[in-house]
Formats: sequence, C-alpha cells, structure tokens
Amino acid sequence: MSVTKISKTVVALDAIKEMLEDILIVNGYNFDPSVRRGWLQHVYQGRHQQQVKFPVIAYRPELSKPNGSATYNHVVTDSITLILDCAVSVKDSATPVDDLLNLMKDVRRALVFDPHGKKLGVSEITFLDCPFDIPEAGDDYAFFSQKISFEVTEQYA
Repeated sequence: MSVTKISKTVVALDAIKEMLEDILIVNGYNFDPSVRRGWLQHVYQGRHQQQVKFPVIAYRPELSKPNGSATYNHVVTDSITLILDCAVSVKDSATPVDDLLNLMKDVRRALVFDPHGKKLGVSEITFLDCPFDIPEAGDDYAFFSQKISFEVTEQYA
C-alpha cells in the first residue's frame, strides 16, 4: 500500500491559494490582493522582507477535527477549519468599509466559482462566521476573518 508523504491538508491549502490568486481586476474582481499563507500580523510585519501590498489575504489553518478515534485507523477523515484574514488599508482609502465588503465578495466568489472549469482540489467548502476587526487609531489596516471548513481524508498506512 502506497502512502503519500504530503498531507492532504497541504494539497487543499495549495488549491485554495490557487483559487484566491484568481482574484484579479483583469478577471472581473474588485482588487489584486497579495495572497500569503500564514498569520496576517506576521505577513504585515514582514512586509519589508517580502513585498506586500493591500489588500492582503493571509490564510492559515485554525482547527483540525478528525472524525473518530478508533484504534488501527489507517484512514482518517478530518474536518479542517481555515481562517482567511483579509485586510484593506485604512490610510490609503476614503472608503475602507466598502473596500472590506467588496473584498469579502471577491473572496467568496473565488471560492465558489471556478473560471477554469477544472476539478477543484477541495470538494466542498462551507462558509462559517466572518467577524470584522475595527482598526484603532494609528492602525494601517482593517480586516475580516472569514472562516471556512472542508474535509480531507488522510491515509496513514
């Protein structure tokens, strides 16, 4: 029996990144965001090392919830919750609230619409809660955290 070395979660994250990278003005979206895997605050703090422009979409796993825990499980289905922290500049825009709402539409559209007509790397995505973060005085950006979930099946033996 052949077991792949790469986690199916990593494969799914790569597929989601590919979907998010389709968010481009030339593709009919509102923005050309930077898409990075990781935590928004780290992506922003590292902007001097790696060029980042607003809007920014930082995505990362939040929760792994395996289905079952029977002994000798060689195959486990895992429900993964992913957070998409999506930020817009509050200093360079007169309409940051509108920008946030339009970015939210872009992100959701990219995750439900495949313009290339190919099989997606994630079969079903469920949209979960999406809180907004209000910037404090002096902050450079405002953001929302769109949670999504999907399932992967890992083979361990």
